[in-house]
Amino acid sequence: MKPGSLARAGAVAAILAALAACGEPPIEDIAFEDTRTAAREGNDAFAEYKGKRVRWTGQTVTVERRFGDDYAEEAWLLLDMDGVAGHDVEVPVKLSQRDAFAVGQPVTFVATVTGATSGGGVITMGSVTLE
Repeated sequence: MKPGSLARAGAVAAILAALAACGEPPIEDIAFEDTRTAAREGNDAFAEYKGKRVRWTGQTVTVERRFGDDYAEEAWLLLDMDGVAGHDVEVPVKLSQRDAFAVGQPVTFVATVTGATSGGGVITMGSVTLE
């Protein structure tokens, strides 16, 4: 072994460990209702929630097929979070998962709050992991 190669190997290991620690941001303990209330209050209040990772559970309302950028087909899971008719959260899912959800099925997910519809009625999510 050449002199200094052990030190270099240690340095590389430290860099890799640091990079691994820079993964996903932590999951925040934020209630859906708090997020929706802030979205309804406007951009200044909602800015505190945008970009936060959360773990929520909702009931499946439907899965929509949409066309996004460059007319690429997308699938969006629409979830009811409060028991009132209609959906409150939109979660992108893989096209291959589109038929895996039944109406009323509970779905737990970890995702990043990305936006809200005008008036704050529906929260949109990104970077989704279904549990």
